[in-house]
Amino acid sequence: MTGTEKQKLLIIGKSKNPRSWMTSLIFEKWLLDIDQKTSQENRKIILFVDNCTAHPRTLSTKLKSITIAYFPPNTTSKLQPMNQGIISNLKVYYRKRILNKVISNLEQRTTITLRDCISEVSKAWRSDVTSETIKKCFFKAGFTNENIETDIEIPDVQREWELVHCDGVTLQDYLKIDEDIAVYESPTEENDEEEHAVEQSKLTEEDILNALSVVRNGFRQEANVPDEIFLKLDDIETFYERRTIFKNNKQTKLTDYFF
Repeated sequence: MTGTEKQKLLIIGKSKNPRSWMTSLIFEKWLLDIDQKTSQENRKIILFVDNCTAHPRTLSTKLKSITIAYFPPNTTSKLQPMNQGIISNLKVYYRKRILNKVISNLEQRTTITLRDCISEVSKAWRSDVTSETIKKCFFKAGFTNENIETDIEIPDVQREWELVHCDGVTLQDYLKIDEDIAVYESPTEENDEEEHAVEQSKLTEEDILNALSVVRNGFRQEANVPDEIFLKLDDIETFYERRTIFKNNKQTKLTDYFF
């Protein structure tokens, strides 16, 4: 695949931003947060990780409820459950979502932002990758002695790909575009330079509440929308009101209404 063809894929969810690397600082913060939560719940867990530089062994001394177990060198592809199909399953679902977003945005002539991509990854993980898939990958990595079926269902992306129609690029090129991309490394001074982002105007309280109202009214016009959706919208609205409007309003006194 040529450099030009790879550039075409950038518009459908691919980025080589070095800031997406996993670093020891990010890993430490994430793990300490998990450790604090498990300590509060009075739980003990063991975490299996590989030997990449982003997983420092000195971190074990800072943990109370988590024990870190490191895989032997050069065994990640065989022993790590994430490499037995969890990551690849997530990526295919994510890219399927991005293709659907591209198809939807073609009519509206809008672009897909990095924030959109992050949102789609989150939705793919929470809604598409099943617990059954994760369990099978653990079994495949040897976390059981039982003879259990470990075949993982691969989502079909062919229909979406044909609708997008990217000349000179195959579906497999798209699905495997980041196979050779580094995911962890110590950032250099060059990579650590500040990036200039396009500043967006801050929405007002009225804008946000109006947007929530539009979403709610839109769901009311649809059939068979679960009640949980409306309850979640209520929770979002209440969270926002408590964080901004109710907090900013001064307490009203009865004498305020006297002339």
